[in-house]
Amino acid sequence: MFTKKELYCANCGKKIDLKFGLPDSCTNCKIRFEFPKITQKHGITGFLLLFALSLAPIWALIELIRPMMNASRAINIGVTILALFGGIVWFKTVLTLLNQYGFYVCRNIDRR
Repeated sequence: MFTKKELYCANCGKKIDLKFGLPDSCTNCKIRFEFPKITQKHGITGFLLLFALSLAPIWALIELIRPMMNASRAINIGVTILALFGGIVWFKTVLTLLNQYGFYVCRNIDRR
């Protein structure tokens, strides 16, 4: 049921390039990929998985580096910036994986 599949635009049928994560719209026809409502099939499960998987690594990173953050203000600022940037990249990665496996499928996307 939940197998990794390729993602295609539902409007024009072009394969979606996932090199840098799931894009916001199709590069060919410019249709926007919309997030599903939580009440739709797999919406609640996908949302909870997205939330948990995207926040867990950031929380672990901050907990591991917390003793060093108290030592220096410069390290504190640097780690915070890295955690925010890493969080954005990780969120896009988790969103792409959940779409590929069918847990959190955006509208206007076909899985084949």
